[in-house]
Amino acid sequence: MAELETTRSSMANVDRAGSDPTDLDDEERGLVIARCHVKTRKNAEQPINRLAPEVLSQIFLFFDALQIVEKLEDALTASADKRKSLLQLCEVCVQWRRVSLSTPHLWNHILIERPSDPFSLRSLSLSGTLPLVVYYFGHPKEKSGASDELDTFEAAMGHSHRLKELFIYGAWNEDCRYWKTLQREAPELKVLKILGSGRSFFQSPPMPKLFLGSTPSLEHLQLSIFSPFPKNQFRNLRSLVLHDQDVRDVMTMGFSRFLCVLELSPQLEELVISRSGPPHNIPDSYVSLPQLSNNPVVLPNLRSLSLGSWLHGTEDIVTFLSYIRIPDSAARHMFAGPLCEWDASLVDFVREGRLDGSPPVRSIQKLQMIASSMIEGHHGLSLENDTLTFTSNIHPTIPSSHYPPAQGDLTLLFQNLPSLRYLTVSGLPKMILPRITRALGLLPPGSSTALPDIPPCPLLATLDFLYYAILGHLEDDFPRADGLGQDDKIQVDGTPIYLLAQDRAKRGYPLKRVVVERCRQEHLPLIEKHVKDVLCVERGVDWPLGHYERSILREEYKRTRGVRKQLTD
Repeated sequence: MAELETTRSSMANVDRAGSDPTDLDDEERGLVIARCHVKTRKNAEQPINRLAPEVLSQIFLFFDALQIVEKLEDALTASADKRKSLLQLCEVCVQWRRVSLSTPHLWNHILIERPSDPFSLRSLSLSGTLPLVVYYFGHPKEKSGASDELDTFEAAMGHSHRLKELFIYGAWNEDCRYWKTLQREAPELKVLKILGSGRSFFQSPPMPKLFLGSTPSLEHLQLSIFSPFPKNQFRNLRSLVLHDQDVRDVMTMGFSRFLCVLELSPQLEELVISRSGPPHNIPDSYVSLPQLSNNPVVLPNLRSLSLGSWLHGTEDIVTFLSYIRIPDSAARHMFAGPLCEWDASLVDFVREGRLDGSPPVRSIQKLQMIASSMIEGHHGLSLENDTLTFTSNIHPTIPSSHYPPAQGDLTLLFQNLPSLRYLTVSGLPKMILPRITRALGLLPPGSSTALPDIPPCPLLATLDFLYYAILGHLEDDFPRADGLGQDDKIQVDGTPIYLLAQDRAKRGYPLKRVVVERCRQEHLPLIEKHVKDVLCVERGVDWPLGHYERSILREEYKRTRGVRKQLTD
């Protein structure tokens, strides 16, 4: 009521003021103040403002998009949304502004893009004593000697004792002045990610010793371009991700160079190492480490292992696996670049490195084989849960004997998959089908070799043979011409499938279901004599999964190429 009386009084004064401009200005200011009082009173009576400040502050936390960021590449957008939302909150009313500015949890997630960032500096102040989550996206510039302006990142690192998570993405060289800001202890730091950018050479810049070597709480470490060698010894990690590792001694020791890092973190649960580097001067063989063959690095808690061998031989992966011991239940992901192929046995990728050399406890029931034409030169292998997946390059103009995996390698693989129930083969059937059927125990016509009573993969029940001859980029999932022309008119010869089904039925291990894409219609009745459920499909018409092959490659690509590549795409 007092505000209303003030308004009435102001209106009366206006009537008495006449035409004196000074009096009118004074009365106008009085009206504005009175109106503000009325709005404040009305806002205070709103139901949401009857909530306790503690409850209101919890609601406001939903406006901090940085707190729910899961992918580093989303942080920039989340930060922009946060700044806009918090500024709007503070402009609603006095009560909301007071609650916002007195809620430290709204301000302890900070993204820095520029040396001078008033919003981030204010956030640092308003965060109180809470643990900090800091993102830095930018390219450091040399500080002008005459400038007294406070550098935002340097100010944030002055609170290193509060750091909980630190994410850095930028073109830092060995002389970058920001390295000096990381020379303080960080006793609460749990997550550290440093992703280099803008590199134009194949050599990881040296990284100085960070945080005085005192990061007792660190659990998750990710480095891209930068390497932990030679000054940093991170201990007791649960997750270690190293992308684009190009230090010179890695060129001669391969993945084994990282064993000394693994020894410091026996409780690792996730391990990713991606080697890149120049295609020249790659050694044909790697340094033998007999001491590690007899005393391997044991990682009993490892759940996921990813190794990327860009421009290097995949044989080095098998050598590395022989020097470690991991649970048989751990997921394995391998990815190789365009200058590599599977130059080691596929079985070795699966069985090397098993903990204590014990028999396998994993039951591999599903196998997916993608033998496609020129998958950008890349290929991968994945072993997760009960499914094994691998890809290989095939060009339609090259005879089938000229590309891996070799016939003997496939035979050995199937002999080591006694629990296999589902097999999917995707590629050019006329090139891969004969090799698959022989590896499954079908002898070539006229052979006098005696067959064993039990064929390979005795539990095998389902076979899917899918036509896939795509050319193009990883982003393109739609098949085009395979280089031979008239791709849409090609029909698959079902004779090898019929002979395999007949052979297994005679031996008492019949197939229950067969799917063949583009199978010749006259071959379907022959297969149906020995298989209960036979289906001929053409994807894009009656196949719900569509062309999924590229999605498999993209997933493996992301695992070993890292977020730095995604940020620059």
